[in-house]
Amino acid sequence: MERYKRILVATDGSEHAELALKRGIYLALRHNSRLFICHVVESREYSRVPVFRDEIKQAAVENGLNILKESKKQAEQAGLAYVETIIKRDPFPQKKMAEDVLPLYSIDLVVTGSSGLGPIERYVLGSVSSGMAHRAECDVLVVRNKNPLENYKRILICIDESSMAVNAFTAGLDLAETQKAEVTAVHVLHTPLVHSLEQLQEDIQDVYLKNGELLLEKYKKLAAEKGNSDMTITLEYGSPKHTIPKETAVRFQSDLIIAGAVGAGREKGLRLGSVSEGIVRRADCDVLVARPRFLMPIED
Repeated sequence: MERYKRILVATDGSEHAELALKRGIYLALRHNSRLFICHVVESREYSRVPVFRDEIKQAAVENGLNILKESKKQAEQAGLAYVETIIKRDPFPQKKMAEDVLPLYSIDLVVTGSSGLGPIERYVLGSVSSGMAHRAECDVLVVRNKNPLENYKRILICIDESSMAVNAFTAGLDLAETQKAEVTAVHVLHTPLVHSLEQLQEDIQDVYLKNGELLLEKYKKLAAEKGNSDMTITLEYGSPKHTIPKETAVRFQSDLIIAGAVGAGREKGLRLGSVSEGIVRRADCDVLVARPRFLMPIED
């Protein structure tokens, strides 16, 4: 998979970060990628303690270096030939990593845990993970699966009429091919929108449904052109950011959901859209937020 040649794992030594590290190592081995492991010391925390500030700062840096040392050792023992560690200090780790570290090292995939250290429930996205998903201009994989050393078996790809979704779809097909995974493409008809439009036109729901079916046919044709004629397609109803992670993914037993950074109507930005963010926050499996190398239209 040529898409990912320089993978960065964000780590803080937490259990969730350990899962992300294992997935990052696995992907780097699988695709002969360079692996970068980054830890950012959150200087904002120790700056709040005026007494022993220097001692706390030094201890935080030493702890970060130890985390990186052990992480690199684990990656090299797994067989990776190229592993580089990065330590930074900044009040806002996610901002530092997204705006400075990722561009400097030409990273094309960030792997992060769903949450970091602290009493944060599993379904709540941690600040660094959320910041990466929002700010990074490369793909971001948020890891929740407890089996990070296995291939993905069932990949669910979110689709709509946007170019972002088309690029996420092609990335998903490429990943599915290397992982030998089943693929399901899902498009959700947003029922609150349909209901609001019904007041303007009696048959608007039928039109909306027809457009959704035509969209699925276009994606089915695109999949066939790329050699995947066995893809399952499904048309759902509801709110996409709830329906996809909590209903569709559960029904198809998906272990990876792939979504474009933004959806229809948001082509000019690369920030995380509300649907993508909702999926990342609610999913019980891994989620890949895909950002395009270039925008591709869905052909009529």
